[in-house]
Amino acid sequence: MSAGAPKPSKRGYIDPKLVFAMSEQFLRAAMAITREMDATGILDLAIPVTMNWAFALELALKAMIGIEENERGNPCRPIIEHRLDRIFGRISPTNQAKILKHADDFIATDQTFAITERQLGRKFQAVELLAESAAAFEIFRYSYEWTPASYTYIAHPIDWGTRKVILEYHPEWPHENWAHAPRTLPTFRVP
Repeated sequence: MSAGAPKPSKRGYIDPKLVFAMSEQFLRAAMAITREMDATGILDLAIPVTMNWAFALELALKAMIGIEENERGNPCRPIIEHRLDRIFGRISPTNQAKILKHADDFIATDQTFAITERQLGRKFQAVELLAESAAAFEIFRYSYEWTPASYTYIAHPIDWGTRKVILEYHPEWPHENWAHAPRTLPTFRVP
């Protein structure tokens, strides 16, 4: 192991409940920043809110993997990955399908997505949103190194779908009660 490599947890495995709890903290931070942006109309918090949304999703996906590992009787080792698509790919096909179904339902009923779809002249599907937002955490945390290419984060429905599936397994876990997502800017593009 190189000197800069992350070290496994002291127990050598992760508790998906704790991972989910941390995900909830980043979700609440994202929602608070979104409310501030809505109240003030100031968009200079776009990077912090995107970072919080992306990290909340990353941790929710990792919690889902931990739940599945525990269901199989295996402890879940720490997951050293940030790309959302790669993390999602480690979830069972059954739960992937459930998450995408919930996310597509979200997209079909969310007014912000409806407006954006009309403006862009295209329909969104959850699997595309995941692909377009896959490297969000990595890219946005180094936003000061931007190149002229643009990048989008629009994976809120995946987060919502993942939380719904997690709570099917563990409805007793404390969680933010968002029957639907708060109004968000579905596309943040970096210059």
